[in-house]
Amino acid sequence: MNFDLSTEYYFTNGGLVSLAGLCKRIDNAIYEDVRRDTDGPFDVPGVNGPIDEVEVTQPENADLVTVLGLGAAYQQPFTFLPSSLSGLGGNSNVTGTDSEVDVPDRGGLPFFPQSNLVYNIVPYFQKSGFQARVAINRRGDCLLGLADRQQAGQRHVGEGPHDGGHQRRRPT
Repeated sequence: MNFDLSTEYYFTNGGLVSLAGLCKRIDNAIYEDVRRDTDGPFDVPGVNGPIDEVEVTQPENADLVTVLGLGAAYQQPFTFLPSSLSGLGGNSNVTGTDSEVDVPDRGGLPFFPQSNLVYNIVPYFQKSGFQARVAINRRGDCLLGLADRQQAGQRHVGEGPHDGGHQRRRPT
């Protein structure tokens, strides 16, 4: 079951603002389960002698996933600035989510790898065939996968990459 609802408003100068909401229910989401088996000794081909412990990785199905989210975006060329700066503008968006996955024998956890917050901010300059931009991105913490049943899981700590670029069109 998925529900998405969004609305947009377009400004006369080319900008826009938008809001969106989402609700998703996912049955039987697949995740990678990693567990230790200590019921050895195990005979492993290519290994000299038996070993007492092995790590087993296999796909498993979770019970139910729910994801609720809200997103917003804003784009605006700064056409109100003086002529020399009229190519400046900005794009930005943000999405916040709340998620839960029911995993057998572990209960409710955040859905992997769903970050609870993601945003982008992109100031730009675009004029007379020249374009330049800088992007600032941030992805919040998320659960990457599940480790031993005694552990909650592997977590990803939020990160914020940055990038930029420029381009110049030559007259033909």
